[in-house]
Amino acid sequence: MHSTFFLARHFGSVVLLLASLSCLGFATAQDKKLESVSVSETPITQGLKICTCGHSFYYFMPPILAEMAKVGEIKGHEQVGQSYIGGSRIIQHWFDIYDVTFKLRPAKVDHNAITFEQLKKLHEPYFAGLDEHVRELNKKIGKEGVFIVPVGHAVNALRDKVIAGQSPGITMQEDLFADPLGHVKGHVMALNAYCHYAVIYCKNPVGLPVPSILKTAQLGDQEEKLNTLLQELAWEAVTQHPLSGVKAEAKP
Repeated sequence: MHSTFFLARHFGSVVLLLASLSCLGFATAQDKKLESVSVSETPITQGLKICTCGHSFYYFMPPILAEMAKVGEIKGHEQVGQSYIGGSRIIQHWFDIYDVTFKLRPAKVDHNAITFEQLKKLHEPYFAGLDEHVRELNKKIGKEGVFIVPVGHAVNALRDKVIAGQSPGITMQEDLFADPLGHVKGHVMALNAYCHYAVIYCKNPVGLPVPSILKTAQLGDQEEKLNTLLQELAWEAVTQHPLSGVKAEAKP
């Protein structure tokens, strides 16, 4: 359902996030050359300056991330720029159909019909291509300067939990989506932001309070449980991805 995003990170610098296969986000160092960034086991406590570019599947993430950074006691987090164009052609992997020539708006999509194994198979070509592209980019610049925020992996994992009846307050996959195109509701918006929080700050989001966007889902006594699940899924996806720049051993 969801694309995976490029992340260029440099400690104490500007971070540029793009939801795109064709664009590369480079970190701009302040008063010094960009140094090599390796896999981190230590959380970043100083807030970074963030610039984001994307479309309607991404515009919601920055303010949620800012809220998470604030409650996570990360001082100095700042959104310094953003550019969004609705319906822009970044990559057409927003559907339950992997078809890069798909241009028409579907009249109806049965989000409940697809299985987890089918989701994995449909996304494999995209995930593999993205990983290869990021490795090539890092090879060209001679350092680990481009990272992946594995939102797509986390969303697939959430859908697997829903299918198995293990997602508090969510009974069907269609409950996660607002329309046939795959625009998401608050649950997935929060999950998206948790993934970015984990990669940008190398910090486990488990334990953060329920974000405002998740409260819009009106989950009642299931709210806290689902919030914890989303945090765990985000951390698992990030620490298991070899190009996220974050190790599972990172201290919470």
